Amino acid sequence: DSRELAFENRKQVWKVSASGGTPVALCAIPGTGSSIGLTWSARGIIAVSAWRGGLWSVPASGGTPKILIDIDPLQVVDFHTPTWLPNGDLMYLVHWVGNRDSTGASRPELEVFSGGERRHRRGPGGRAPARRDFVRPAPLRQ
Repeated sequence: DSRELAFENRKQVWKVSASGGTPVALCAIPGTGSSIGLTWSARGIIAVSAWRGGLWSVPASGGTPKILIDIDPLQVVDFHTPTWLPNGDLMYLVHWVGNRDSTGASRPELEVFSGGERRHRRGPGGRAPARRDFVRPAPLRQ
């Protein structure tokens, strides 16, 4: 509803009114204490992507973070740019340790967390999508 904003500072997730005021600490960021992305859902849940760690959730009212998706450090470094979709699923990019699986195929970077499971998404032509498939350059305005 854009009345409040969430942000990271001093190894914590905070929220503040969009019109100003005193920030409120919601939780400590798990693991390294650094976030590489957070997103606020319409249902009042904030997803936090921990640097070199998993995807976590915390209610917008605050509390103890709960793991949504943990990493397997032999395969995954961390998750980037989490975004809640209108249907309540969580979309994110996977930062793999290696960009090819054991068969030599490209690993998909885009996944959706839906109904408690991870689902890979393919890009144009059935290939593994990359960040460039989802970032559209915008003209700079002066």
